[in-house]
Amino acid sequence: TYDAGLVAMILADLHDPYDLDLRKPLQEIADAIAAGQGKIGSWGYRIGSGHEPGDQENNSTLQYALLGLQAASRSGAKVPDVVWRKAAQYLLDDQGPKAGKDDLPPTAGWGYGHTETSNTGTREWHPAPYGSMTAVGIASLLICAEHLPQGDPLLKVDTREGEVLLL
Repeated sequence: TYDAGLVAMILADLHDPYDLDLRKPLQEIADAIAAGQGKIGSWGYRIGSGHEPGDQENNSTLQYALLGLQAASRSGAKVPDVVWRKAAQYLLDDQGPKAGKDDLPPTAGWGYGHTETSNTGTREWHPAPYGSMTAVGIASLLICAEHLPQGDPLLKVDTREGEVLLL
């Protein structure tokens, strides 16, 4: 997923419809990235091979997939609305709970990802939300919002108490 996202960004940067027309390879890589989206809306480390055991979907791989899709889309590739919507919903569901650590104030945001405990249905965040992955979560939500149809109910943004929520 990292490679595919980076290749899409590079091809989009090189794309020039009057000189070096890369629409076809950009569409192919956008299709591959979109097809690699997991059931819950994120991406694992590998695309094109299905989600193998241990290929955990996470916010880091999601970031590269979305950056690649955004670059391809801006160069004319078609990405289905459902891809953006599933990714946005995943991010909303994955936003970590407020939790204070030691003498720090409680924060909400994103960590690397989460694990759902099948017995209880509860989520454990690994690790707890932290700054750089919260930046990834916010930026990824903004990318999704850019590509969702106008009027989509997920586009309402609420930033109360430092949280980013798309309602």
